[in-house]
Amino acid sequence: MALSGAERARRCREKKKAAGLSHKMKQKDRMRKKACLEYIFSLLKSLIPSLDEIIIISDGSSSQFKNQYSIKGLSILANQFSMTLSWHFFATSHGKGEYY
Repeated sequence: MALSGAERARRCREKKKAAGLSHKMKQKDRMRKKACLEYIFSLLKSLIPSLDEIIIISDGSSSQFKNQYSIKGLSILANQFSMTLSWHFFATSHGKGEYY
């Protein structure tokens, strides 16, 4: 059975709340990105304790992810979780399909 838009939105809010991410944070600010990435990295480290490298691949990223604050935040998270992080940006609509 297909879910209504309202039901999908409600479930999404519940998941964010359970993850400790406020559904009221609507701005795309630095603190929100940092909180989301911290949650994801801590979850991955708890599932895979030997994890020492994460490679992020994004397609068509606009400039909000390519600024000094994002890069500085990633370096802080890399030190905090004792891992190597790298972020690969593709041009818009490139990098679709399989990645080898």
